[in-house]
Amino acid sequence: MERLSRVDVRYILGSRVFQLLTVVGLVFVFWALSRSRSSFDFQLDPTTADLLTFPLNVFELVICLVTFLYAGWLLQRSRSTGFHELLASNPIHDRTIWGSYLLTLVKVQALLLVVLMIGGISFQLLNGYVQLEIGLWLWRLIVLELPEMMMWAMVALGVHSRLSRPYLGML
Repeated sequence: MERLSRVDVRYILGSRVFQLLTVVGLVFVFWALSRSRSSFDFQLDPTTADLLTFPLNVFELVICLVTFLYAGWLLQRSRSTGFHELLASNPIHDRTIWGSYLLTLVKVQALLLVVLMIGGISFQLLNGYVQLEIGLWLWRLIVLELPEMMMWAMVALGVHSRLSRPYLGML
């Protein structure tokens, strides 16, 4: 299951759409943070608690979009390449394939949360705020947000398993 997942993660990370969505999401988060800091007559410090509220909610939309998009692509990739008959006749159990799809999506989600954490810490350092609170970043993103993202990955796989088109599940 791990080997199958590794191949699929490489497929997703090499995709230009994934790279574009990640960069656009980070740019939007940085833009929103810079606008929110200067909206008052005084400058606000970019504390970790502040960075984990609105920017996290914005980037969660990007993560959900990536999850639903690539769940459809992973499930429909074998059919679009004509490989689905060979995949159905292999000795690997269906649970293993589905588990690798879920593991792939969770790995991508965890990677996107780490990218958000690195981007947020970079924003703090660029603005001269050195009280980083790495433990709070890890607690909020990995312990609190990742299980929620895992549920979205299961929902995305469930939705796309019932549909025959990979983009139809985005609606």
